[in-house]
Amino acid sequence: MKRRLFAGFGSATSQLVTLIFLLQLLLTIVLLGYVQWAADQQLHREQRTYVAELRDTLSEIYVQDGPARLATAIEARVGTGGWSNGAVLLTAADGTPIAGNLRAWPGIMPVGVSWQEIDLYRKDAPHPERIGLSTTRLAGGERLLTGWVLDDGLRLRRSVEGAMLAALFLAVPIALASAMLLGRVLSRRLGAISGTTVAVAGGDLTRRVPRDGSGDAFDELARQVNAMLDRVETLVSELRLVTDSLAHDLRSPLTRVQSRLEQASAAVGDGGAGGTALAAIGDAQAELGALLRILSTALQISRAEAGIGTEQLADVAIADLLGDIADLYGPVAEDSGFALAVEVPADLHASLHRELVGQALANLVENALRHAVGGRRIVLSGARAGEGVALAVADDGPGIPADLRDEARRRFVRLDAARSEAGSGLGLALVDAVARLHGGHLDLADAGPGLRATLVLPARAR
Repeated sequence: MKRRLFAGFGSATSQLVTLIFLLQLLLTIVLLGYVQWAADQQLHREQRTYVAELRDTLSEIYVQDGPARLATAIEARVGTGGWSNGAVLLTAADGTPIAGNLRAWPGIMPVGVSWQEIDLYRKDAPHPERIGLSTTRLAGGERLLTGWVLDDGLRLRRSVEGAMLAALFLAVPIALASAMLLGRVLSRRLGAISGTTVAVAGGDLTRRVPRDGSGDAFDELARQVNAMLDRVETLVSELRLVTDSLAHDLRSPLTRVQSRLEQASAAVGDGGAGGTALAAIGDAQAELGALLRILSTALQISRAEAGIGTEQLADVAIADLLGDIADLYGPVAEDSGFALAVEVPADLHASLHRELVGQALANLVENALRHAVGGRRIVLSGARAGEGVALAVADDGPGIPADLRDEARRRFVRLDAARSEAGSGLGLALVDAVARLHGGHLDLADAGPGLRATLVLPARAR
């Protein structure tokens, strides 16, 4: 389940998911911080407003009714518990308390302060409290102190902080889940494009990127990629058509020329000038035969790349297939100084095109006979590879350097730069085309020493 959940996450997608998660987390922290700051500012404004309104109300009573009436009003309010969160003190000019719920004027508190927070004891309070205070001097010299106990605000602030912290912890998994979900969506859309390009690179030019019709950036990218693939498929099809037509058109006149040469060879005598002419005719026949084989192989590759032949797939006993190849090439290998061996389980079967796979394996054996200079042994082997099969030809010759193995698969490429050996450079190209026709691949590896060429074919050809 975990593997499926993270399937398709490459480094770029992982980085994107991480970036989205961090951005969401940062946005959440900033938003929660702003909410807390705004709540603190609002609470602070309300507290200062209350203290200012209380100061103005008491000052108005003093102006209208005098200090005695103000003292009576304060004591009446304190006595009934009307200022449960308030702090009030009226003193004489010398600081002697007249009325209020504070025992004495705070020594560090000057007169004329609009707002200051200090710790004070109110009457009947068991412990000091944090109080926001405002002080003013009345017209008769009396001093008036009004304030608001901030402890309730602090408790509210702590409650808000706890709620914010809980919201942050809740936001972390939500942000992570949403980032992963977005990453999965992006990975799926990009995976569709990647899967199409892989299929096209494997030779399936009919594949196209699926579109959802939304018109978003991915849908537009899919449209453009599909347009490009349509153009590529058209060009490749035209190129194949020209190649196949040229090969077909050349085979007929070449075959007629070879037939004429055979007739001329039969009519020319063996002695004197006739022997020289006969030798020349023989050389021309050999060259024509090589050219016809090149054309036939090129046609086989084109047909395999076009998918022609998948309708002829059948269940094949691998031991019989490899045995037939060993019987065919055994005498030739022995004459060349090689021992040709077969290693395959008797019950190994696979669904494949017997003629094409046989031709591919024969090409690999011929390559080993031709290029495994100094070798002594060639091994034909078959084994189970997952649900498919792996058919290999290994020799103990010099092999192919790792940096040239991809180059060796291409058409008409010969690693013998001087071209001093016979060959057309189509052998491995045909093997690779046959492998891709079956939905598999050709693997070239070091046999230690020598080269191991392996046809890896799936259980069912695509």
